[in-house]
Amino acid sequence: MTNVNKRRRRTYIVRMDFQKDFIIKYCVLVLIAAILLSLIVYFFCGSTVTTVFKESRLRILNTNDFILPYLFWSSAIAVICAVAVCWRMTLIISNRLAGPLFRLEQDLAQVAQGNLTLNIRVRQKDEFQSLARILNDLTGEWRSDIIDFKHKVAELDRSSDLSSKDRIVLNKLKEALAKYKVL
Repeated sequence: MTNVNKRRRRTYIVRMDFQKDFIIKYCVLVLIAAILLSLIVYFFCGSTVTTVFKESRLRILNTNDFILPYLFWSSAIAVICAVAVCWRMTLIISNRLAGPLFRLEQDLAQVAQGNLTLNIRVRQKDEFQSLARILNDLTGEWRSDIIDFKHKVAELDRSSDLSSKDRIVLNKLKEALAKYKVL
């Protein structure tokens, strides 16, 4: 199995509520656009007449009466096709948004638990590459600061001229720093 296949998406629905709302909004937008286009065509043809050869007779009809069934069925077919394409495209686009967000949420939850060794990664084609890079820089700086604090606390701990009150504060500081995983 190649490295590309290992990292390939297996699930396109990552955040159901976000993706469902995203898809519905864009499909409704396509539907509204199709209805508006049909109405515009219908109303622009309102003052015209059309000659039609139907059932061996030549008829003169109002253009709206003639095109309405064709306009309805062609619009219905176009809307169905457009909604299907829109659904698929918004599924892919929403996954490119929701996937990295889901991954970032999981990684940030670990950082919140004190794991500063974590390197946040998102796929190369996913959005939020710069956000992941900034968060990695941030956790790197925190990791460096925590390591410095731990060294300074260790130096203070080796010092013999601390009062008992200072020792209590130092022990609390050591406990607070112990929850961070930096190596």
